[in-house]
Amino acid sequence: MTSISRLPTPPSTPADLRIVVFSDSFRHRNGVGAYYCDLIDHLRARVAAITLVCPGETPHGKQQGLSLPLPGDHSQKLCLPGILKAHAVVKRLQPHVIIAASPGPYGILAATLARLFQCRFCFGYHTQYDQLTSLYWNRICGTLGKRYLSWLDRRFFSRSDAVFTNGRHMVDTAQQMGARRIELIGTPIDPLLLTAPVPIAPRKLGPILFVGRLAPEKNIPLIIDAAKALPHLRFILAGDGPLAKMVRHAAGELQNLEYVGWVNREKLLELLDHHCEVLLLPSQVESFGTVAAEAMARQRLAVVSDHCGIVTWPELADGLEVVPVNTPLAPILAKLAQKPPEIRAEKRQIALESCVRFNEKTITDWRNALFDITST
Repeated sequence: MTSISRLPTPPSTPADLRIVVFSDSFRHRNGVGAYYCDLIDHLRARVAAITLVCPGETPHGKQQGLSLPLPGDHSQKLCLPGILKAHAVVKRLQPHVIIAASPGPYGILAATLARLFQCRFCFGYHTQYDQLTSLYWNRICGTLGKRYLSWLDRRFFSRSDAVFTNGRHMVDTAQQMGARRIELIGTPIDPLLLTAPVPIAPRKLGPILFVGRLAPEKNIPLIIDAAKALPHLRFILAGDGPLAKMVRHAAGELQNLEYVGWVNREKLLELLDHHCEVLLLPSQVESFGTVAAEAMARQRLAVVSDHCGIVTWPELADGLEVVPVNTPLAPILAKLAQKPPEIRAEKRQIALESCVRFNEKTITDWRNALFDITST
């Protein structure tokens, strides 16, 4: 592979942008995977070209390429990218900018190809991986893992023309670790969730839903305890992760708790529309909390902990029910059930309207920022 001798011709307008995104996540498999799939879906009609390079699966559900299970969470895999295929994608598209959505092997390849093709390079800082090490590993491994992940973030920050984050609390960290330019931009919402007709929620407080990784940082035991304390309410948990065994066991013991496993976007839409009025996200660590915004887009009540990054966005605050982290959920849900249906309906409408405005601003901000980065 030989280096390209000059930068691509800068775009004349934002509509001329050509973009390649590299992600270590499967499409819609986790928050980062969903973030960039949704962003691309929105930008596709607003730029000249945009594509995603990420791990994939065959039609039979088997993973393509080599992979290793992540330490502490065998439900997630660290995948190795196909270098020649990725090189061919970039060579064909000749992008103005390459975006690394994460600091794994795909992100490292993205930085390498951006340097090779002499285009702009941006880094998506959406997860503070170093904060999760103590939840998954013992003290020694956690300390070593935290130092390595911090070093890796610093490397990406120093090599990036811009760092994009959707967590206000992460801006200072990025600055302290060497980021030269930081763009604080919101989270896009799946177009399907914004455009499909929304069914009317029941007057009586409906089922309680959790969708996400079944992992320590999500505070899953709090949800199970709430199901035990409120046997008259139905709870549904969807997702996969290291705590799946715990959830299966609880679902076997509690008649009002159902575990449905990992769900795709179509199933998520069905759950939100027909099996949910309240979405729970009581996380200890949550850079943003996309599923809460998705619930708001379907006019559902989102109960989130004050450790979720979404609560720091004033544009969305009025549509959320915010509770202190690690607070028992049963009293909160019982109090919510006592509110008049009209009050809950008003809250749901506020949630929808604020979410639509937030999404449009997010897409506009992304496009304008990328144009500014590539045109200078």
